[in-house]
Amino acid sequence: MDMKRVSNLVKEAGSTKSVLLGTAQDGDKLFGKELGAKFEGEDNKTGWRTEDPALKDSDKHTTKYDRPEDRENSRAIPNPNKGRLEIKDETKQGGKTGFVMDPKTGQVHTFKPGDVSDLGDGKKQYTHHSTPLGGAPVAGAGHLVTEYDRIKEIHDDSGHYKPSAEFTLQVVKQLEALGVSLRDNKTLRNAKGKDVTPEYRQKYKQIQARVAELESELKKQKTTPEGKFDPNPDLIGLRAEIQKQLVELRALGVAPVNKPAKVQLQGKIGLTEEEFQTAKEDVAKINAILEKKPGGRKDLLPANTPPGTLRSLEALNLKIGEALKVTLTTEQFGQTGGNEQAIRAKAQAVALLNERAKTGLTAEEFQGAKGNLAKINDILEKKTRRKNFLPADTDPTTLQNLDTLNLKIREALKRPALKPVGEAKTAIEAERAAMAARKTAAKPKSLQELIIEAGGEKAIIKLGFPASDLEYLSDDDKLAFLRGEIDLDTAKERAGSF
Repeated sequence: MDMKRVSNLVKEAGSTKSVLLGTAQDGDKLFGKELGAKFEGEDNKTGWRTEDPALKDSDKHTTKYDRPEDRENSRAIPNPNKGRLEIKDETKQGGKTGFVMDPKTGQVHTFKPGDVSDLGDGKKQYTHHSTPLGGAPVAGAGHLVTEYDRIKEIHDDSGHYKPSAEFTLQVVKQLEALGVSLRDNKTLRNAKGKDVTPEYRQKYKQIQARVAELESELKKQKTTPEGKFDPNPDLIGLRAEIQKQLVELRALGVAPVNKPAKVQLQGKIGLTEEEFQTAKEDVAKINAILEKKPGGRKDLLPANTPPGTLRSLEALNLKIGEALKVTLTTEQFGQTGGNEQAIRAKAQAVALLNERAKTGLTAEEFQGAKGNLAKINDILEKKTRRKNFLPADTDPTTLQNLDTLNLKIREALKRPALKPVGEAKTAIEAERAAMAARKTAAKPKSLQELIIEAGGEKAIIKLGFPASDLEYLSDDDKLAFLRGEIDLDTAKERAGSF
């Protein structure tokens, strides 16, 4: 999805402000989400953090707002050459850091979650999502989980801005536009999916570097100063050396995991002030309200939810958001177009698939069915609701080893049979019905079926044939009589009725 389409989606969501991204064209706008009304003036105002009137006067906590001239200190620097986002004041290993995206520049600014400055006399200044841009609108907000400056997860949890999914999609698209990789191309695994030894990792890097060096040399030598291709036979040896190195690389069985980063979204429903007042401290009433909301579900909050959470609307809505959070890969998230309903449907489908992918035989089940395809399929049918889950031509050695068998099962579950829907389903069902009709029509009918079609024995009796003698009339004569091929007297004569 292009940025213009993202902008349209965000604009339709409301409560936004259109801001031009730097010097980009009009079609490349990022939209800004404004700060929640509750937090306006928080850099000077005290008492807003507590809902208890008795504590408002004693609250001396404010929020730190960075000045425009200081914002360069919080900016994370994109490194397109390495696909990284270099975050200042972070350890090399990374961790979880708060972030906002500036809609005016498209740049990411980060901060340390929970950072607080003691100003003395009971006064404290806290760092929040509103800190880096001084309470200005943001194109996205939440937290980043990083490792060696590589983004592993993007979270949208910000109580100050509460960005909808459309804003988080802006973040994903803008990071990609800045050259920040959202895939893990650093972690190396072997053919069995396990981390490689340091020796293998070093060997992999050496071969990669050598291939890059050879390809660079080949590029220089194969063209003339005029830029034309030079079929120099001396280059054959260079090409052969590259192929040799690549073969050795493949032989190692080592490759980057190439896993996409994840996007975690908080639930977007909660109680209004009016709803909260009618259900305050009553988890059953709160759950009843949530169940009726779009995206809600039955008994969302557990019965042992802390009483303090049920007494505070802010804490309660945070708890609801946590209970409804979903996680997708950046690729799966991008496929939803930032549509909240599509995101949750996608997440539910992915969760179901992941759960099914765990299906396999336990050690006890395996001992009772080892080597027996029919018994294994009986066990799998109860777990997957699929008959004959493993095909008849399954390798016998697979049935003799539990690890190999479960690997085969998991692989099969990753590719579930697609079920037709809509017009495709209707067409397939109609074709099946037609095939069944053709099959029935082609099958020869028995005498009994033909007699029934012609009216059956009741019709024979109605035509005057004695019911007491019906058992003496052959099926051939019954059919002939019903079809009018013989008259009543002839039928009686053949049955010995005279």
